[in-house]
Amino acid sequence: MKKTRAYYEPWLRDYLRKRQPDLEPQLLAAIAAYDTIQEESRLDTGLLAPIVAAASSSRRPLYENATEFLGKLTGEYALARESVEKMAVDSRSHVRFNAILCLKKAMPLDFTLRIVRQGLRDKSANVRGKAADWAGRLRVSQVVPDLEAA
Repeated sequence: MKKTRAYYEPWLRDYLRKRQPDLEPQLLAAIAAYDTIQEESRLDTGLLAPIVAAASSSRRPLYENATEFLGKLTGEYALARESVEKMAVDSRSHVRFNAILCLKKAMPLDFTLRIVRQGLRDKSANVRGKAADWAGRLRVSQVVPDLEAA
């Protein structure tokens, strides 16, 4: 069993399979893709697809885990950052919300600023609120004027 899968197995067994078994295949696909990316130190659209699909879900067990994977990948891979940027302009507000959840301190600052500022101007109050929350969590002081304007 691969590293990430082994880490998640107790939670899969004790929580997900009992409460939302229909989500397990999609989450396992994201976990397997993440493990492969980590082991092989390579990323392509095929490997990234199940992670982005899970990160774009409206179902919490999928998006909470997959946005963590995607966030870790964005620090190293431009393709992952491009995927988050696409999520940030998706027509569905929950996908735009989830794009903000992918942001991590280790990312390029210009990328983080772009996503947060876009979120602060979003038509959805939930997305705007999450962008403000994440700006604070990441201590992105450069967006204070944007927060005041919002």
